[in-house]
Amino acid sequence: MGERILNVLEKGGNVILVSVLWLIGCIPVVTAGTSTAAMYYTVVKSIRKETGYPAKEFFRAYRMNLRQGIPATLLVAAAVLLMYFNLRYAVWVVRPNDSTIGVILEVVYAAFLILFLAIGTYLFPVLSRLQVKFTELLKITAWMSARHLLTTIGMLAVLVVQVVVCYVFLPGLAFIPAAGCLLQSVLLEPKLRKITLSGTGAASDENQWYNQS
Repeated sequence: MGERILNVLEKGGNVILVSVLWLIGCIPVVTAGTSTAAMYYTVVKSIRKETGYPAKEFFRAYRMNLRQGIPATLLVAAAVLLMYFNLRYAVWVVRPNDSTIGVILEVVYAAFLILFLAIGTYLFPVLSRLQVKFTELLKITAWMSARHLLTTIGMLAVLVVQVVVCYVFLPGLAFIPAAGCLLQSVLLEPKLRKITLSGTGAASDENQWYNQS
């Protein structure tokens, strides 16, 4: 019983540590995606699989994903912001003048906004696991988000809860990022494991920890 409590406390401490490291990694803003990929890698490897030290694994993954993480961050941010401002324009400018066109545009922009958010929730976990060309990374991510619709809805729900909780309770930033990532990994890992077992761009790792049950 005492050992189980200590294990829970250790995992809780690691969740806080990884969340703080994620925040630090996001400071340049353009590295937010890189930091998210590193957080996912660390949460699964060090917290769920209990392999390696969280800080060491985080910075290892951060360096490994930095080159593709920056353009991925910029692409997702640009797509999401574009749809967000288009949606606002449709609501506040178009709809008052033409309600029919306004509603149509709202539905279209909202659909694309959700689509880009869905792709974003998959992109960085996939980036943390696979070593493929950037275009191939986008294809795999788009395919997964469409193919595993229930998982996509679940991951988006976790993302929304994370944002709302951190908005209402700012100190939640100290633990919510990694805690939410942990929940998302429960949904996503079975799908990622199938891809890595098939040999599709699996990142070389000395122990192949991600393919262990």
